[in-house]
Amino acid sequence: RNQVFHPRCPPAMRVFAALASAATAATGDWAHICKLFDSQFDNYDQLEDLKCGAQWGGCVNETHIPMHSIFSRVDNRANLTGVLQGDGCVLYVQQFSDQQPTNVYRQKLYVIRPDLSMDILGFVNTTAVLGAWRHPELLDGIAAPAVYNIKGCGLHWRWDAAANMFKGQTGDSCHYTLDGKNYTIYDDNTLSDSFITIHEQWHPPRPDTNKVLADRLYRWRQAEPQFYKGFVYVVDPDNTTAGVVASNVTLVNDGQIHRMEVGNTAWFMELAVCHYGSDHTGAEVLKLAAYREGHHQAVAYAWGQPGAPSLGLTYRDPTGTVVLVQGEFKLTGESPVAQEEVALV
Repeated sequence: RNQVFHPRCPPAMRVFAALASAATAATGDWAHICKLFDSQFDNYDQLEDLKCGAQWGGCVNETHIPMHSIFSRVDNRANLTGVLQGDGCVLYVQQFSDQQPTNVYRQKLYVIRPDLSMDILGFVNTTAVLGAWRHPELLDGIAAPAVYNIKGCGLHWRWDAAANMFKGQTGDSCHYTLDGKNYTIYDDNTLSDSFITIHEQWHPPRPDTNKVLADRLYRWRQAEPQFYKGFVYVVDPDNTTAGVVASNVTLVNDGQIHRMEVGNTAWFMELAVCHYGSDHTGAEVLKLAAYREGHHQAVAYAWGQPGAPSLGLTYRDPTGTVVLVQGEFKLTGESPVAQEEVALV
């Protein structure tokens, strides 16, 4: 069968295909869903499909920003009998945007019970528990009134054996008032061993948003952010004596882009973990790509295994004598948590 490759994530060596993770055995019970939820996810694939990156000039038709979700099981690492007793699990949820762990926009507790019902709890003081996925002791002994149940907005999950995934829905009792207008919010979500979909619909639709049924349901892939630090050197193709270098550039491996201007030209350097196939399936590779502004295809690529200690590329002019773009990045070992706590906790 012919394999079609992603135009912005070129085929890596065939050996990378062996890195594809095997599906986990499914039982469909609460322990299974808790295990699948205990992960991190981002919307990189959606941003790629809609060409939302700066090198393409922004999203096509829809407006989206990079978002990252952390779901971390904490009931086995802290005393949470104030919110759950007996079987089930508790997940601490922390979500951030724009590839900046300090841009936290949502913190919640998800309480999953043996019947696969899931309550959503809010925090009275979100700052006090920021970073609890790394420091679960911040949640030790928490109970009402420090947390409150967002009544009517929980989900009930079920195991779909044919689809090999969990499917979760809200009822018609999740109500929200915004700017004096009442809305009913419906969630229709899925969770597998490699992705999650979060399909939220508002009725009536919110003005100036796309909170309506989408033609395509985008998957949020499993992804753990890693930070790379390095340098970027760029040259003006129209005046090769003019060059600019930037050192100590930090990029996250979720498609973060660094833009540099030289003369009348701008260059972009992107670092991302992307899928091997065109449909965002198969093995993943770590990609470093260089783009010239106004040209939607990368001029140069380098790729390696996700988590590689370093990655670099060099792009020369047609004569091969002048380096136009060069960059090298090394895994720093820094985590989003460390940066997040310094900034906000």
